[in-house]
Amino acid sequence: DLARVLQHLVKLVQNAVPEHAAGIFLIDEETRMIQGQVTDLFDQDLSVGEGALQKALRSPASFVISSLASNPPTSGMPQGVRTQIVVPFRASPQVRGALVLRSKKAKAYSQKDGEALSAFAIQASAVIESALIHQKVIQETDGEVERDLVMAHEIMARLMPKEAPKIPGFDVASISIPAKTVGGDLLDFIFRPDDHYGFLVADASGNGIPSAL
Repeated sequence: DLARVLQHLVKLVQNAVPEHAAGIFLIDEETRMIQGQVTDLFDQDLSVGEGALQKALRSPASFVISSLASNPPTSGMPQGVRTQIVVPFRASPQVRGALVLRSKKAKAYSQKDGEALSAFAIQASAVIESALIHQKVIQETDGEVERDLVMAHEIMARLMPKEAPKIPGFDVASISIPAKTVGGDLLDFIFRPDDHYGFLVADASGNGIPSAL
C-alpha cells in the first residue's frame, strides 16, 4: 500500500545517508491533507522549516537548500539542525510531494547532492503515483467487488452437488469450504446407468478469485 511504498523509499534514502534526517511528504491540494514517512532522526514538528518547504513546492527549481537557525533551540527543532534540502515532485495531478533531508552540518548540501536527489525523486514519483492509483481503485471499487464476490460465492455453491449418492455398502459424504469467499475447488458425482459411479475432484492452483476463474 501507499504507506509501505513511502516507508520503503525513506529507507532507501536512510541507507544512503544514515547520519541525515529524512522524510517524504505528500500534500493533497484538494483536501489539504498531508501524509508521509520519516526516519527516526527527523523531528515530528512539520512547522520546522515549513517556510522552506512551501517555498520549494511553489518554486520551479528542482531543489531548494536553506539554512535552519539552531540557536537558541526551539521545542520543535532539535539543537544542531543546521541545513535542509527540499526536493519537490509531482506525484499525481492533485498530489504534490517533497523529499526533505536535514543535517546538523552547515552547508551540508551541494548542487551535486540536489541533482542526485532530484533524479531519485523523479523515479520515486512514478512509484508513488502507481500506489496512489491502486489506492484510489481499491477505495472506489471495494463495495462493488464485495457484492460481486458474494454473488460468485452463491454461484459456486450451486455448482456443488447438494446430496451425495447412496451406494450400497459405502458411506459417501462431501463438503467444500473455500479459504476465501470463492476458490478453485470443484466436486461432482457422476451417475452411470450400469450401477457405476464417477467422482470428480478438481483443484485449481492458488486460491481466491484467480483459481475460481
